[in-house]
Amino acid sequence: MDPSLPKAAGCLKRKRSLSDAADPDLEDGSSWKENNGGNSSSATTVLAAHGQGSGAVDPGHEFHVFLSFRGPDIRKTFADVLYHKLIDVGVHTFLDSEKLHVGKQIGPELMRAIKQSKICIPIFTKYYASSKWCLREVTEMMKLKENPEREIIPIFIDVTPDEVQRQSGSYKEAFTQHEKNLELDPATVREWRDALKKVLSLKGLELKIEADGKYGKFAHLVAAEVLRKLRRAWKLNEGDNLVGLDHPVKVVMQLLDKGRMVGIWGAGGIGKTTLAKNVYNQIANGFECCCFLGDIRENSKNGGLLKLQEKLVSQLLGQQNHHFTSTDEGIDVLKYRVRGKKALILLDDVDAIDQIEALSADPRWFGEGSRILITARDQGVLKYFTWCKIYDHKPLDKHQARELFSKYAFRDDSPSTEFADLSKEIVDIIGRLPLTLKTTGSTLFTFGGKKDIWEDAKNKLKKGEPLNDDVRKKLMISYEYLDDKQKNIFLDIVCFFIGKDYRTVIPVWRHCSMSPKLEIEVLQYKSLIKIDDENIIQMHDELRDLGRHIVDQQGRKPEQRSRLWRNREVIDMLRGHKETKHIEGALISEVKTREILHGECFKNLSKLKILMVNGDVSLDQNCEHLLPNLRWLTWSNNKRYLPSNLHLQKLVVLDLSGCISLDDHWGGWKTIKSGSLESLIIDGTRVRELPISAQMKNLEFLSANYCRELVRIPESIGSLVKLKRLSLEWCKRLKTLPKTIGRLSSLTELQLCGCGFRWLPKSIENLTNLEVMDARHSYYLHGEVPVEIGSHAHSKFLTIFLTKDDMLPDGISKFKKLEVLYLYLGEHWTQLDLPKLPSSLRRLIVTSVGGLFFDPWKITDSEYMDQVELEENSYKLEFLRMENVNITALTEGMSSFTRLKEVQIAGCKMLRCLPTLPSDLRSLT
Repeated sequence: MDPSLPKAAGCLKRKRSLSDAADPDLEDGSSWKENNGGNSSSATTVLAAHGQGSGAVDPGHEFHVFLSFRGPDIRKTFADVLYHKLIDVGVHTFLDSEKLHVGKQIGPELMRAIKQSKICIPIFTKYYASSKWCLREVTEMMKLKENPEREIIPIFIDVTPDEVQRQSGSYKEAFTQHEKNLELDPATVREWRDALKKVLSLKGLELKIEADGKYGKFAHLVAAEVLRKLRRAWKLNEGDNLVGLDHPVKVVMQLLDKGRMVGIWGAGGIGKTTLAKNVYNQIANGFECCCFLGDIRENSKNGGLLKLQEKLVSQLLGQQNHHFTSTDEGIDVLKYRVRGKKALILLDDVDAIDQIEALSADPRWFGEGSRILITARDQGVLKYFTWCKIYDHKPLDKHQARELFSKYAFRDDSPSTEFADLSKEIVDIIGRLPLTLKTTGSTLFTFGGKKDIWEDAKNKLKKGEPLNDDVRKKLMISYEYLDDKQKNIFLDIVCFFIGKDYRTVIPVWRHCSMSPKLEIEVLQYKSLIKIDDENIIQMHDELRDLGRHIVDQQGRKPEQRSRLWRNREVIDMLRGHKETKHIEGALISEVKTREILHGECFKNLSKLKILMVNGDVSLDQNCEHLLPNLRWLTWSNNKRYLPSNLHLQKLVVLDLSGCISLDDHWGGWKTIKSGSLESLIIDGTRVRELPISAQMKNLEFLSANYCRELVRIPESIGSLVKLKRLSLEWCKRLKTLPKTIGRLSSLTELQLCGCGFRWLPKSIENLTNLEVMDARHSYYLHGEVPVEIGSHAHSKFLTIFLTKDDMLPDGISKFKKLEVLYLYLGEHWTQLDLPKLPSSLRRLIVTSVGGLFFDPWKITDSEYMDQVELEENSYKLEFLRMENVNITALTEGMSSFTRLKEVQIAGCKMLRCLPTLPSDLRSLT
């Protein structure tokens, strides 16, 4: 029984009318939940498969409902009305004929019908007990009621529950006649009496009370109760071996509290449908009507959207045979005929705005408390509906991935000891996409314990070749929806740019007549790539393998393909001097043994846009006028000079990082002729002075991290008026910045972490567009950071290193847009008194060089701060006080702060929970 419908002893008292249960009057925001206080532990779902009266029934049950009644009383009246109502709402109902009532015992057909029905409904009328068949049927029902999956709904037409239970009136007369019948065993009559008394212990429905004697209304309410009980009995199939759903389910539930439409977004095979079904099953019992529409992307093709509308309306209204001539007609029916119903709708695998518009565009089409769940690969489809709350479904973590793989590969939560290392290797190769883990694990399970086959399978997977094509086919769907330019960018990423900063890559595509920012956004919306918080391009391994498989299919021979990334193929192609008019990109990576190439190798690569060489490769000087269309050149981790006579007129990105022999004497600095150059990366080289030239007027990104010989930045840096990002991390011999740094009016990011600066020039205050300034680990930096830069509108990120004699400047409050503040404190600190912090601050991260000792340390009156982190050497913290700070979380790992004795928190209304605190903590207030 539903916990919201308590048992009524003898049905003498009406606990709750069925009309109350069908459409509870609850406020929006929590009304999707049951009245019993939240999520029902009994997972529920809609009758998604039901069609006509002969709709699908789960295995082991031939019927949904068995009706027991005395024919002469109501066969042509109420029984007929109820039967057809149940058929209309898709409930497969058994209605016997009088011809089956032959003999003294229940015949095999009737017995099978009772046994194979989920719900039995005895319809008590005035002369019900006069029928020996009715009494046999209800007795058989009660015997089967011991099965908890069996439901009985007694209903009363022209008698009261009291008459039936007490067996008074016409029921007394009927039993008197049965007892006088010499053909009946007295024990059988007693069994009938007991069965009637037991059935009345169940919750029943009375025609007079529930529907004021109206047959049509009563049949509707009984059908609603039947559907509600069937929803409890049947669930959407989530599959077996569920792993890692607890947190996602919790988050989606929270979003359902906040809004009436929630979209679950993620890549194909990531488990969106499984998550949505799990949530749906947990909450469906709190709704009057429910509908699950699966695989909408496929089912909406070729006029299928009309069929989906018809199915949706039929299930929500409980009526079959709805037919529309247009989607507009279907929308009108949804708007005006379903308006009063509290509905739960799950739209699975939506890929177009018009699909949602036709099916559930506006939650206001439905009754108060209705909820709509949607799964989609394309975030743009969901964002079109501004009221839709979006959940970004993430892959499993590594532990969950191994557990899910083991459930399919070993039918256990973990592998046997013999296969532990091998299974871990395989999971590391195939990634954390649930669909891949399931299909790969299931395939390997069929091989049993044959370790040699597992080893072969691992080697195949290493090559990016799946053990079956199910995953690849599913992922291919999103790729096929891209236009040609989007496909080209996607293939560039899978072959060359995973792990790259997308801000550096964008100009390459822009110079190839593309609109890269738009295309990148599309790829993100379709869950094909992700740009993380550090602006790095990320992609699931399965999608990477898919993209490379697509390139491999372009031609059997390497020179027939557009992109090459396998060392041997690239080197053999270059040395073979073959016609290579198709190749647009080539990657040579991690070359350990020296490879010698000649300029002649590149003469046929007229379309080459991207060349990446990483490792011990040498190229002779015969390179002039080669590679006319090259946009990206990487020559990294190489002991050899890049030829100095390269005249790359269209070069956009030059990456020379890790070229340990590269210094100020390289002749190429003078011959870089490309006025298109926008990014220069010389990390880890031996330059002593930044190579600034007039040819670099369009430079937007200059990176010279880890240049240990770098001691000077020329005044000419001020001429780089388009420079947006300057990174000089860990250049320890670099002591000063030139005053002309203040002329870089376009600069938004200045990375000075670990440099040897003793002060910063005051001209830095002229950097009006600066958003990020990071001076962590610049231990020799003295004096205040010019707070004037904080008065500019864009400053969001700042790090400050304070020595013993320094103070955090009071002017820090002028940083009106500051969101993240890192404080790095030197040795000998005993107390940190913070000045007023900017109201915009959201994260404060504090660490120290020699072991920080706060006594006391306090944070007060920061209106928007939502995170405080105490890093690494803060273990000497003794006292922590936060007052009126709207943080949501404290740093993890505080249990290691063994000296922390007292924590005071006041007015932090947004703080949800505390991390594990030290066991020796004396006071928490």
